[in-house]
Amino acid sequence: MTNARVLTFHIDDAAEDDLVEALDEEAARLSQCHGFGGLLCLKQRGVRDHIMVITLWDDEGLAATQLDHERSKKHIASTTDLGVMSQTHEVLHAHFGGIAEGFSVHNSWASEELRMCGTSRGT
Repeated sequence: MTNARVLTFHIDDAAEDDLVEALDEEAARLSQCHGFGGLLCLKQRGVRDHIMVITLWDDEGLAATQLDHERSKKHIASTTDLGVMSQTHEVLHAHFGGIAEGFSVHNSWASEELRMCGTSRGT
């Protein structure tokens, strides 16, 4: 089963570069963890942008990385002065179509999933 950890918070535009840097650092570190399936960060514009950071995990990876998750949460939260909420969800269904063509994939699991769906691209 695939699981998603979801962090949600708000951030000022001025802190966006720091957030992206923190996300890159955490994605590189988490990609070394067993069961890591990828990271996606979504932004909804507003007075303070609403941010959702989603990481995908298999069951074993989710359980084994709880302490890593807390470290990542603190690192990402350091880019904003507001609180960060964390939740875990089961992934009911996921489909990556042609829009994923221009996106960077940093792990073999996601790359293989995209190839299996008929989308070939480099990592």
